[in-house]
Amino acid sequence: MIGIPNPPVTITGSTPAWVPMTEAQWNTLTEAQWNTFTENTGTTAQALSAQYDAWNRLVLITNGTQKVSEHVYDARGYRIRKDTYTSGTLTEARHYYYTPGWQCVEERIGTTTTAERQFVWGLRYIDDLILRDRSTANNGTINERRYAMQDGNWNTVAICDITGSVGERYAYSAYGSPVFMNGTGTVQSASAIGFETLYAGYRWDGATPQMYYVRSRFLLPMIGTWNRRDPLGYVDGMSLYGYGKSDPTDVVDPSGLWNKRPRNSELSPLDNSPTTCIIRLLNDDEYAELTFDSACNYWLSKNPGAQARCPTFFYRQRFRPRLIVGEGCVGITQCFVGREIRQNTQTDYRFCFTTLDAAQKLRDKWNKSGHCSRLTNANGDPARAVVFAFRWDEASIPLLPGQMARTSCVTCSRVIWNDTKPSRMCSFDFGYYDEEIDGFWHATCSEREGGKILVDTNANFTKDARSTVYCVICQGNSIF
Repeated sequence: MIGIPNPPVTITGSTPAWVPMTEAQWNTLTEAQWNTFTENTGTTAQALSAQYDAWNRLVLITNGTQKVSEHVYDARGYRIRKDTYTSGTLTEARHYYYTPGWQCVEERIGTTTTAERQFVWGLRYIDDLILRDRSTANNGTINERRYAMQDGNWNTVAICDITGSVGERYAYSAYGSPVFMNGTGTVQSASAIGFETLYAGYRWDGATPQMYYVRSRFLLPMIGTWNRRDPLGYVDGMSLYGYGKSDPTDVVDPSGLWNKRPRNSELSPLDNSPTTCIIRLLNDDEYAELTFDSACNYWLSKNPGAQARCPTFFYRQRFRPRLIVGEGCVGITQCFVGREIRQNTQTDYRFCFTTLDAAQKLRDKWNKSGHCSRLTNANGDPARAVVFAFRWDEASIPLLPGQMARTSCVTCSRVIWNDTKPSRMCSFDFGYYDEEIDGFWHATCSEREGGKILVDTNANFTKDARSTVYCVICQGNSIF
């Protein structure tokens, strides 16, 4: 069908306008009424064309020979300006200003040097919108404040003013096509105040065409896909365009790169209490999922003496090729420990136990006696004893039976290796034990492979492993 259908001849005695039809009207259509739909040949489908730059970023949308919108990006890939056109004539040039964590905090229009709108974000999630302030006349005077109310998937379902009066409500299709309503629930064609933070906390970019700006990509809710291929490749399955693994009610994708559970949020880089945030997430879900930047931010908060350098292990093995797997779970563990963890049962794996409690007892004993103080940590202070875990699945290496076999002292939980090295030629995971949050830092895989940094409770970290050992080791500073 090229055009849009005409409405049926009658519904309860009257002919409704085609846009919008209510859910009740759709649900009460009879077979005979469905048969009365005809093609409206006077209305043709809108034909829009898109242009992309060398980095496959959307830069221009046109309708025939007329521009619809243009997009400008900075070196980080953040969209910093959108030009909107009406009938090919520029009507608005909107500028965006972000935090280092890609949260928009201010927008300006044209050449003005004052804010047209500003945003305040919460600490629970990157798209946790608290409020939006706006200068309705764009004269530098903020005279409108609206608070956002979001549901469990971070969809904005309503907004209210400073008195608590609900001004607008919103509903969505599974992939985010919005329905705008006033405070009493009456459907309207658009937001009366141009409210833009809607589905999953994404920025509504307008109805021509319908799409959301979601940092790395644009989401097209009418067809439930992204506008371009996933820059990270097949990290979320075999569909490079699919959103949320076709399960949009259970996951969100705030980066436009990979899916995540909506209730388990990465830390905001501006979070001034990352420890508290992680502990809260561990209490809720037994794990916390973070971005590499957030994990780096946490590490720097604990190691100010490292000259504010983010270790290369959080990114790529660019300057430390000698390290074994200098990224991912091994890199994260080595980063917190401050030294390379070698495959040597006589050194780094010498003091390992089958229980976390036994490892903690030895760690506390070493710290009390100053066993590690001859060394220094990343801050230049006397080193302390720390705990890391190594888990593996022996069944994943059937060609090497018994390689990972070991016995342990029944009364002391001490691991005695059977003249073998802890092999990484199997399904394995490393984790650094953070005593303050009572959780293990590790990663699904490297950032280059689309990996994510995780913090798990002990129970969650070990639940799928065939075997796990907890090892005590002295901190170092050799890899910084």
